[in-house]
Amino acid sequence: MNNLERKIAASALAFTLAFGGAGCNPNNIDAGNAIPQTTVADKLIPGSSNSTAETVKPTETELNAELTMAPEIAGLTKKIKDNKVVYLNEAGEYSGEFKKEVTVEGIEIGGVCLVPEVTQKLLTDALAQIPEGQKKVKVIVPLDISGLNSSEEININSAVCTRNDGSVILVEYDGKIPLTNVIPDKNHFYSSSGNVSLSFIKNNNKEITFPNCAEIAAVTKTDYHSLNKDIFYLVPQKNIPNDFSADLNFGDNLGLDIGFPLAIAIVNCFNVVEVIPLNTSDLLTVDNHPVFMVANSISGK
Repeated sequence: MNNLERKIAASALAFTLAFGGAGCNPNNIDAGNAIPQTTVADKLIPGSSNSTAETVKPTETELNAELTMAPEIAGLTKKIKDNKVVYLNEAGEYSGEFKKEVTVEGIEIGGVCLVPEVTQKLLTDALAQIPEGQKKVKVIVPLDISGLNSSEEININSAVCTRNDGSVILVEYDGKIPLTNVIPDKNHFYSSSGNVSLSFIKNNNKEITFPNCAEIAAVTKTDYHSLNKDIFYLVPQKNIPNDFSADLNFGDNLGLDIGFPLAIAIVNCFNVVEVIPLNTSDLLTVDNHPVFMVANSISGK
């Protein structure tokens, strides 16, 4: 077994132990403090037989409001183009767009979805501002939402696993959205099927259950997470192949359209009991608007 194989094995074990491989039991919650529960299977998937989502063209008034809401980004110009708010660089090239349909902790604040070169500069600048000795983590939401329409929503919340109090960033949405590599440099991604049922409680005291989930994990090769930890994307098992494996550059599309929901967690693969706490304050943002990334394969739009 080579070093990479050892690290993959260790990180898979870290996930299983850290999040309780036997699964989380919602019945362990005090009956006197009943928590509203959502199950993945109850959600509608646009484009499927149970979908009610439709593409709605925004009005001029709505577009102007979005233009005002979109944050200024150094080196880029924002404008309305093709019925959406886009960002252009000094050469007039597409550099991303603003999506008002993003909610963080229940507040509709909107998000920016930017091409990799812009995103990496924002990440580098944000990490440089964190004092030494503090947690040097800024999380880019690993979804390309450039194709999101005004009838769809992205909801981001801090959440805690009912099994072990491990905290994660929970991203909820209808439909399927491309998953991107948001870790700088080249990283090895793989899937691991654990048949694990996990439940998370959000800050609004609502519970969400992943009835049968697996993970897509990235073996990091940089100090992006300060101590060379793994980052895990937890998703319902039905959405990922068991044998997925790929070496990807920053901004690459994993080639997987991940359906609702997505939980982002960081686990130290050298210490299988250590889950690094994450919450929405750890998101990479521009004026409080969370940052998503346009995948390399489609960033030339």
